[in-house]
Amino acid sequence: MDLPDNVFAYTKKNLSIFKIPTKAMKDPEMSENIDTLIKDVLTKQQVIIKQKIAHSLKKKPHISVLVKTLAPSGYY
Repeated sequence: MDLPDNVFAYTKKNLSIFKIPTKAMKDPEMSENIDTLIKDVLTKQQVIIKQKIAHSLKKKPHISVLVKTLAPSGYY
């Protein structure tokens, strides 16, 4: 199983966390749309992370600076 599949499986098990109605997962078209949205968000996040790493490689700051840019606010 790859990351999008794992995230989708987690989402299906925890619908209330993501505020997704149970009916949405029972409808094949809505379920497909949710799966597509998850993959889109993960792809965008991957691009952002790659850009931050590439920028860090060019500027060569301390590794802690890179970690701070990758961590969500307040977690580092």
